[in-house]
Amino acid sequence: MSRYTKIAQWSSRRVGIGNGKRQKVRKPWEPWHSISSLLAMTGLRIGELLALRWQDVELLNGFFSVRQTVYEGHLDEPKSKRSKRRIPLGPKCVEILAALKPTVAAPSALVFSARNGSPLVGAICSTGN
Repeated sequence: MSRYTKIAQWSSRRVGIGNGKRQKVRKPWEPWHSISSLLAMTGLRIGELLALRWQDVELLNGFFSVRQTVYEGHLDEPKSKRSKRRIPLGPKCVEILAALKPTVAAPSALVFSARNGSPLVGAICSTGN
């Protein structure tokens, strides 16, 4: 049995393929993969990305607006007037955000939030805890 066959069998058992059951595939790397990718592709500060709300995202136009920042778990105004800005999104960023967007999203909901809807804390994201 080849290595590929072993991996394919293990993967299919993991997600319930072939046993008649459909299971939601858990992505343990999310939201960290999306956060790190968007930070690298946009040049945003982590607090700016963690304060991003769906009402600030324009997927069709390929832009989002920075209006707030997260500092020590609290939403706050950006440091300066120039920090409030409109960021162009490349196709990969649009793809990431479109995949993250729930089918029914409140416009004021944070793109990246804790289960209770509060902002993620930047220190938790950077240490992986």
